[in-house]
Amino acid sequence: MHWYCSKFCKAKGHQQRTRGAKRAAFRATLPACPICQRQFDHRRKDQVYCSGACSSRADRLKHPDRDHQLYLKNRVERLVQAREYQLAHPEVHKAANERYEKTENGQQSRHKSRKAYRARKFAAPGSHTRAQFLDLVRRFDNFCPACGEQFLTGQLEEDHIVPLSRGGSDDISNIQPLCKSCNSRKRDRMMDYRPKVQERFDNLYFH
Repeated sequence: MHWYCSKFCKAKGHQQRTRGAKRAAFRATLPACPICQRQFDHRRKDQVYCSGACSSRADRLKHPDRDHQLYLKNRVERLVQAREYQLAHPEVHKAANERYEKTENGQQSRHKSRKAYRARKFAAPGSHTRAQFLDLVRRFDNFCPACGEQFLTGQLEEDHIVPLSRGGSDDISNIQPLCKSCNSRKRDRMMDYRPKVQERFDNLYFH
């Protein structure tokens, strides 16, 4: 039972209760969004989707090939813009890669790439030991020949000058020590950075 201080407050309270019941009854008659199945709180006469995101998703479902065709039409421009943004904002690109590596798809992709790399390495001609690579790092004085920065011994990675995917050897003569950033940037291209530091270190020799 509700108690009020005056007839005016009593009428106002009754009006609010009636309005709330009518509003709940009206919401029960509203349909759900066909994309996310969320119930509408209110709806315009011409409104079909609950938000712009659901409207865009519905449009992509109706025309699944349109975005891909638009991408193919402007593929070169898109790639150039993406590369320019990546070079201008390396911290954003690095953070995005770290977030992706923590996801399930990122971990599966990393596992597949490592598995394929090990398979290529076992099938490649030639071989080298960990001691030979550490000796190569010592002769480079822990410098990365690509960027010219000095790192700790454990921070330099083995890079195949001629990639294993292109028939390169696993011999120490086809190895150069690169930092993680330069090694990732090189990808599967054939690039020899050793001549850049050959004049800098007189004790540098190659087999």
